[in-house]
Amino acid sequence: MTKQIGQFLFFAGLDPMAYKKLSSEVTESNRRNLMIFSLICAIAMALFTAASLVLPLLAENCPAYLFSAVSMFVLFFAAAGPARRQPTLTLPGVYLFIATVFWFGIVLGTFIAPEQQTTSFIVMLFAAPLIFTDRPLRISFAVALGMIVYCICAKMTQTPEMFENNLINVLAYGIVGMIVSSFMMRIKFQRYAFEQENRFLSEFDQLTGLLNRRSYDQHIRKLSEDRGQWNMICAFDVNGLKTVNDSLGHQAGDELIIGAANCISAVFGQYGSCYRVGGDEFMAILTGPCPEPEELSEMLAARTRGWHGVLVSGMSISMGAVPYREDVPLSQILHEADQKMYAAKANYYRMNHIERRRTPTVSSAEAAADCPAKKLETQGRNPPMRCEVNAWVFHGKADLIQIPVILFQRRMS
Repeated sequence: MTKQIGQFLFFAGLDPMAYKKLSSEVTESNRRNLMIFSLICAIAMALFTAASLVLPLLAENCPAYLFSAVSMFVLFFAAAGPARRQPTLTLPGVYLFIATVFWFGIVLGTFIAPEQQTTSFIVMLFAAPLIFTDRPLRISFAVALGMIVYCICAKMTQTPEMFENNLINVLAYGIVGMIVSSFMMRIKFQRYAFEQENRFLSEFDQLTGLLNRRSYDQHIRKLSEDRGQWNMICAFDVNGLKTVNDSLGHQAGDELIIGAANCISAVFGQYGSCYRVGGDEFMAILTGPCPEPEELSEMLAARTRGWHGVLVSGMSISMGAVPYREDVPLSQILHEADQKMYAAKANYYRMNHIERRRTPTVSSAEAAADCPAKKLETQGRNPPMRCEVNAWVFHGKADLIQIPVILFQRRMS
């Protein structure tokens, strides 16, 4: 019970890791709200200041209006400028906004009109915290601190009868406000978490964590409108995936796909965006300064050589890369990248004497006879089965890079 209360107060009922993932999104939302509402309040207070200069009824409120207007303009420019560049400034700005609103309500209800009911402060006690999103504990503390400051000021300025009446109202509505604000924070955070999950599912591939086909199509459409914002298009295909699926099962195939995604992302992710656009097909759009295709091929080859899975001991990836050329349409660049990748894939199968539509299986007599694990099994030993097949990585160049790897591995009881 204590743990659940602590999780509610500190993390709005979310898991701490999930809460942390939302921090940047929540901070940006708070910054936008701070900028919008501080501007609205600044304009309103400026108008009230001008009105108080000509209307005797509002004349005594002029200092409070003027101070609030200046404070809100300062907060607006801080949210629009420094907080945009330094997000950590957003949270102090949020609580300065809340403090200014509370101060305005306290001044009106105690120093300017101590003989009246303190409805203005009660309204602000409810409204101000709901504009933003933060830990329920901090929001509740801000409300409680505002109540304490009000009570001190009211004790100094109001008659005993009025103070007693306002004290009951402020305490009652303040406690209700703390409860409502805390649960509203939880609802807001749950909404952010739900939106983030939906956004991830719509933009990212669930198996590999790379951007998905939808994100790739959106990026391509964007590049079609402004073709100067990229440097290279790369197409990839995992060789032998069907063989792995048929021989070792789809769990091994998934491991191979994830491994290929990790290798591609490790090499090309630092220069742009990587996508899984099909079962074993990947694309990379390099938007920043990047090495030449030959150097990228060597980097990918080194990465694939160092990869080893649990069910699959190695991999082979075909790649086609085409740099940006100003006089060539983007559609042709994409076609050239595909053609280079398919040429590399055809070379892989030709040099390994593999017919594309025929799938060798480790259960065949030939594979079993050649498998080292089978030889050990005949000797009365039962090791994990590890069938080695020489494979090559082709990178879509005239001088093909050949890399011997171990393609299949399966553990057996």
